Amino acid sequence: SVLRACTRAASLKNKADDAYLRGDLDSSIEFYGDAIATAPSEDSAFVAVCYSNRAACRRRKRDLVPALEDCDRALELYPGYARALFRRACVLLELDRPAVDAFV
Repeated sequence: SVLRACTRAASLKNKADDAYLRGDLDSSIEFYGDAIATAPSEDSAFVAVCYSNRAACRRRKRDLVPALEDCDRALELYPGYARALFRRACVLLELDRPAVDAFV
């Protein structure tokens, strides 16, 4: 059911958040990916948050191209999402690309 999928996705996101706080970025990335795969497609805001959070993990690991891709996906799902825009700008700067590109 949709409710069961939402509950499972939220549980996976919480595990990802906890792993991130412990500094276990690999587990956090995996849990965010599982949450994305489990969440109902109509819950686009939740999925966007998971993509943005996974981007933060990937950025901390210096895995910048996948981090940028996650930011882009988050923004496709939730245009104007400020945290994803900020994270995208940071990744672009670290890739030596103009951060103004984050807002176009």
